[in-house]
Amino acid sequence: AEAQRAQADAQLETARGRSRQAQLLLRFLTGLDEDLAPAALIAAPITPLASWLVPASHRPDVEAARLESQAAALGVDITRRSRWPTLALDANYYLKRPPGFTDRVKWDAQFRAELPLYSGGGTSARLAQSEAARRSAEYGLSLAGRRAALETSAAHSAAESAVSIVAALE
Repeated sequence: AEAQRAQADAQLETARGRSRQAQLLLRFLTGLDEDLAPAALIAAPITPLASWLVPASHRPDVEAARLESQAAALGVDITRRSRWPTLALDANYYLKRPPGFTDRVKWDAQFRAELPLYSGGGTSARLAQSEAARRSAEYGLSLAGRRAALETSAAHSAAESAVSIVAALE
């Protein structure tokens, strides 16, 4: 018992030494000349984990992964539609043209239609690449969501444990 008490006293002095070091660092960082006392610890009840998992699914990293997944899905649609025929209409109006046989023509128009019949497998390869990018983005979204849930669960568990430790030490 005496050895345990001596060890507890040593731990108490170690904690006081760390507290003094932290106060010195805090004075340096804030420019204040007096020690700041920590706020009183109030053991608040821990809310259930389910109420924290919903906001965790809207963290910025999860939202970024969700947007990347949506962009990759849009990329697949764009690549798939590159097989469709295209129509283009261009028109120009000229205020002044160089002298010659077209100097009296003030405007011209061009109509173009393209029908992609064969591209040597390039379109199929781009489609396969965009599908792979979409799957990768979906896996990234899944990973980000699971990571957010894991980190939230771990923090919730640590908070519950801390409240239990405070209650036991009181």
